Amino acid sequence: SKCSDFPVYAISQRTVGVEMGDQVATLNVHCGLGVGQVVGVHVGDNDFRREYLILGDPIRQSTEAGDAASHGEFLTSPEALVLMRKSCSMEESLALYNGDQPILIAFKSVAKFQSSTIPKVRRRRSVHALWEGWENDALSQYRKLLSLYVHPVVVDNDSALTKNPRRRNSTIQQRHTEEAELRSVYVMFISMPKVRAKITGNAKEDSKLFKLLNDIMRVCTRELVRYSGHLRQFIVDDKGLVLIATFGLRGSSFPNMVTERALPATSALHNSLKNDLGVYNRVGATMGNAYCGVVGGVKRHEYAVLG
Repeated sequence: SKCSDFPVYAISQRTVGVEMGDQVATLNVHCGLGVGQVVGVHVGDNDFRREYLILGDPIRQSTEAGDAASHGEFLTSPEALVLMRKSCSMEESLALYNGDQPILIAFKSVAKFQSSTIPKVRRRRSVHALWEGWENDALSQYRKLLSLYVHPVVVDNDSALTKNPRRRNSTIQQRHTEEAELRSVYVMFISMPKVRAKITGNAKEDSKLFKLLNDIMRVCTRELVRYSGHLRQFIVDDKGLVLIATFGLRGSSFPNMVTERALPATSALHNSLKNDLGVYNRVGATMGNAYCGVVGGVKRHEYAVLG
């Protein structure tokens, strides 16, 4: 429940390290909880881009619960509530609830439940331990495969870092600050509402779904590479499949960018999905100033386009 009422502190950069300042705001978000089996699927190819998708009913549950929640509220699905009853003490209204809609379990810092057990978290093996004893060629290939899951701007920044001795001595926070920028960006949003990524448990039907998702990823990547655009996001939820792509970031900014690249790419993506794969899709596009850079902390962050 802490996630729905999270304090935001000012941060001051000192000569050595980072100091946390006074609380300046409260991040009131709305949260949803789901539970059940999920499947992880790798889509894409070994040349341009790959994505790791999480599919399963918990995605639907958490999305429905999150959509039903207002700011500062934390709702859970009925399925997750059943599991919570086994390990939590809770208010009578939750203990007796047998409805089929998400229900409120916390508002801001006030929770209607309390965990009766503290789960033991097994320490994960360090990623660095996997690399011990690897030859340089193997490490290089592993790095290339990992880079396929990362935004191209980040990959280019990382390559530039290895060639610049001065930047190698800077902290992660300093590099993130240096790389952040405000750019004029063309964004396309492609929705495929009829692609329902529902896991059935039938191996044949599920294999068809996995193949379709991979084919969609490959077709979209093919067209974006042809026009030098960037894939921003490729996600699946209860509303279907959504793809977000951009032009205007470093590596995809050109003279006459909109007329000669972005608009033709938008049309090509729409037509290729429809004609090559028979996938119904709807496309929206716009252009404007956006923040382009890393969001998050040192241990967990991602490249984002916000605006």
